[in-house]
Amino acid sequence: FMEAIISSALLKIGTAIDWKSTGVQAGDLVFTFSSKNKSQISHVGIAISATQWIEAPYTGGAVRISSLPSASKIQAVRRVL
Repeated sequence: FMEAIISSALLKIGTAIDWKSTGVQAGDLVFTFSSKNKSQISHVGIAISATQWIEAPYTGGAVRISSLPSASKIQAVRRVL
């Protein structure tokens, strides 16, 4: 629950990016859908390249570097810098 509130708040900062045409860049915030509710953002990570991001997989989980989610799971990308 708290993750969704924080993710939604972060969605209001920065500039919306058309990531499908311009691509994801290091520093972009990448937002994904909830697995239970496709209209709700539940997760956010920070891109470190066009293919990887830093994320915590769940509350209390270790922060890690992993591949960006598939395009079908990404809901929005925001550029803060």
